Amino acid sequence: MFSNFKKAFKSNEVSQNIPEEIIESLNKELPEGFQYANIGEGVCAINSVEDKFDLSAKIEMPSDLPSDFKPSTIQDVMEFAYRSQRRFKIIPNENGCININGKEINVNDIIKYPFEKIINNELFISPRPFDNPFCLSIEGNYIKKNFLIQRQPYEDMNKSFFKNVNNESINLKYLIDEKIKSMKINFSIDIEKAKSINEVIESLKLYYAFIKKDMKINGIKLSEIENKNNKENENILKTIDFWEEVYSVEKKLNASFNPRIPIKRNDAYVIKKLYRSLIEKKPYKEYIDMNEIEIVAEKIGDIKIGSQLEITSIQQSKIEFSEDKFELFDIVGLFGFQISDIKIVNKEKNKYKLLIEPIKDEKIYMSTQHFIKLEEAQDHIKDIEKLKNADLIVM
Repeated sequence: MFSNFKKAFKSNEVSQNIPEEIIESLNKELPEGFQYANIGEGVCAINSVEDKFDLSAKIEMPSDLPSDFKPSTIQDVMEFAYRSQRRFKIIPNENGCININGKEINVNDIIKYPFEKIINNELFISPRPFDNPFCLSIEGNYIKKNFLIQRQPYEDMNKSFFKNVNNESINLKYLIDEKIKSMKINFSIDIEKAKSINEVIESLKLYYAFIKKDMKINGIKLSEIENKNNKENENILKTIDFWEEVYSVEKKLNASFNPRIPIKRNDAYVIKKLYRSLIEKKPYKEYIDMNEIEIVAEKIGDIKIGSQLEITSIQQSKIEFSEDKFELFDIVGLFGFQISDIKIVNKEKNKYKLLIEPIKDEKIYMSTQHFIKLEEAQDHIKDIEKLKNADLIVM
């Protein structure tokens, strides 16, 4: 059980070899059948010259152990210590000794520090660490990712618990019941910890594959079980669709968005506008409250009270999303209004104020399409019908 004293007991970090003469001198203090072994860093530990190392001692059992854990042998304690990664204190007898191979050994003789004045008056059963993480592949919804899985402490003599240790936005856990030979898998996501938009999408797609039981783990397909929670399924699909729109806009703008989750409604609306303009290449419509317009016109004779106008222009705008700002060029059209009055602002500079009102049974609305380059906007400024027939953005 004490095959690795360097890890089982705290050393003083002295990097020294112990001369054989010193070890031979220390061996004279031990009962027959025992000798010291140099375990490095200026430390030596008791060892049996025989092939056995049977320890008999009282173990201090912590009060917070599971109620169903009833060890009958020290091997049970050692196995539980490994499964739970807990250490247990060894209690010496009234003489300060423990029994090894039928002989009493003083606890101060278990470990020796020949170069330091250190006395060991406490011993613990310390488990060896779990093995290093291993790779597990998860595949579903056209996404395949590799995870590092490592065993985790679990206080049960019949169960082993594992989880991934290399991805913060995806949590894969599974519990193996060795007694009934079954495995319970838990798959959850925390997209707030995702570091990129693409990671958000992959996490959501894998989660959807899991709840639909359309997933492979190391190439083995999970049993197909119908998920009847259609509302949850629809919500996840809508969420995936939205983040795929964000990803498309991100690539179009040659940007690298930092996911801000939960996303604000205004940010979501910005993405919808950009997706409509840059990806679908269509304008979007917004109803607006407006009762006047200032214009500059050399001739205003054709503009009369009751006239129905359509105004288009190219404007430069600044769009902000996820702490990033972008300068774009917009074609803007104003529709659905008529002139209710005309006022002169500055006759010399041909400035006029037009008081406007909605056309009967209509609302005043503005249509906009964003472009990355000015030349693109100029090429589409004459698409009046396209602007007039733009659709509202539905959130």
